Amino acid sequence: MKILKNQPIPAKRTTSHIVAMVKQMQVGDCIECNNERDAQAVCITIRQLGLKPVRRKVADKMFRVWMTAVPTI
Repeated sequence: MKILKNQPIPAKRTTSHIVAMVKQMQVGDCIECNNERDAQAVCITIRQLGLKPVRRKVADKMFRVWMTAVPTI
């Protein structure tokens, strides 16, 4: 082991493509996700923006997530 000084902390691993898509959405828009993990990430990102997501399973492994105008508490 050794002590390292002045080493930058790496950025957190993010789902930047999901964040970018959600920021482009308007209330009433939906994103179609190919798996439940991506749908969950979209829901979390929408909640972080202070809005409420609505998620529905539309096929075997296909989900849609809508952004609604109702703020989360």
